[in-house]
Amino acid sequence: MLSVVWLLVYSIFLFPVLPLFIGGGQPRSMSLLANDENIKILNSLNISLATGGTHQTENVCVAYESAENIIIMRPDRVLSLKKSLIDGFGSLPGKRAEFEQECVRFASTWAKQGSFFGIIQNLLALYNLFLAGHFGLPDNAEMKLPF
Repeated sequence: MLSVVWLLVYSIFLFPVLPLFIGGGQPRSMSLLANDENIKILNSLNISLATGGTHQTENVCVAYESAENIIIMRPDRVLSLKKSLIDGFGSLPGKRAEFEQECVRFASTWAKQGSFFGIIQNLLALYNLFLAGHFGLPDNAEMKLPF
């Protein structure tokens, strides 16, 4: 039981705020560099250009990066983009430290919402086990998330 409590505390409260180098998942604040065509795609996803920039976006919260994909957290959604859209990364001077705190808030919010959704889904699955005699969600279940 104590391990379940620790797992919840770590995943909801600690993981989003701890830097990567000590085992956390704190997102990094950086701007994206892209060519004219890909900047239009990024703009269509509400990732704005930096003030005075033509190929550099505003700072965004990068939660994860692999060789093929990049995951960006926004206030209203999480985006998974092909890395081929991005030519490079940068950082807007003077705004990085300020925006890092906003990234931590995004990460904390998404961690809480994801954990809450997981708890609700598991409670429904257990309820169905006792009510309908099978574990899991009904075949016609539809869950709408509020974002």
